[in-house]
Amino acid sequence: MLVLSAMAPPTPILADYHLAQRVALYMRQRFCFEAFPLSDNPAPEPLFDLPVDTAVGMNHMVSMLVAAYNNRSECPHWTSAILSTIHPTVQSGIDIIRLDEALAPMEPGSNLDQEARLVKNFPSSITGLVDKPAIILGEGGTIVLWYIPGAIARSTQVTSALDYYVTH
Repeated sequence: MLVLSAMAPPTPILADYHLAQRVALYMRQRFCFEAFPLSDNPAPEPLFDLPVDTAVGMNHMVSMLVAAYNNRSECPHWTSAILSTIHPTVQSGIDIIRLDEALAPMEPGSNLDQEARLVKNFPSSITGLVDKPAIILGEGGTIVLWYIPGAIARSTQVTSALDYYVTH
């Protein structure tokens, strides 16, 4: 645990760290509250001291994460009995551990022959286009990908881009 001297004012890094911790805790609590409504997760206390755009962006991202987590695939070959026994996700059927072993670390660019070989050796059971928030599972029910288009609010994207160009 970090203890600050009464003489030393907090540094901006420390202030940012504490803010990040508060935001992360709030988002985790909000996600649990919304994703698992029948559990005993209480609604988190709002963070009234945050700028409005930060609070809106944070709640928007949580909503997108909940939508991804709760997305049930519309695959016609899945019966309601199967859907009730698995996570509400898109099942990829890919053995992610073996796929990882087949990949070289930090490969630059693309190699169409290698991609074709990987698709042949590690076929996916996903049919069609995943076009809404979802989580993709590998073999064994492990989450291998969160697909969350639009999770970062447009205002946050624009602000971040402007900050980058102003400071560089």
